[in-house]
Amino acid sequence: AQAQQIHPLMLISRMQVESSLVAKTAKPAQAKIDKILGCGCPDGGGCSSQFRGFGPQMLCGAETLRKWYDGSEDGTGQWRKGVSRKTLDPKTVTPANHATASLYAYTPWVLVGRGGNWLVWNVTRKYVRHAEANGLVH
Repeated sequence: AQAQQIHPLMLISRMQVESSLVAKTAKPAQAKIDKILGCGCPDGGGCSSQFRGFGPQMLCGAETLRKWYDGSEDGTGQWRKGVSRKTLDPKTVTPANHATASLYAYTPWVLVGRGGNWLVWNVTRKYVRHAEANGLVH
């Protein structure tokens, strides 16, 4: 997170959204940990062994979010701040900032009420409120 300048709460939120493992009280199976962020695991396809495991998943996730953020910022990304585009559900979304563009490049779904970036937004808000209430972020 630090090396890629991605807030750690974003990676924690993505872990919960992708694999529901943050809120678990029992140790998950290694197979779940191996794809905790779903990084290198495209929709409808298998997972690349290159990104298997907690460390590789965190690195892949942070690097991917940074790559898509930078692509929005420099205008080379598929998803860009202020540019409308259809998601795979299909909904028209116009990212208000580069971070939101990065999230839609990572997961091009809205899925209101059940997943996608709707869930990322809700989980992240919950974790930020908890961190603020406990003096962990300012």
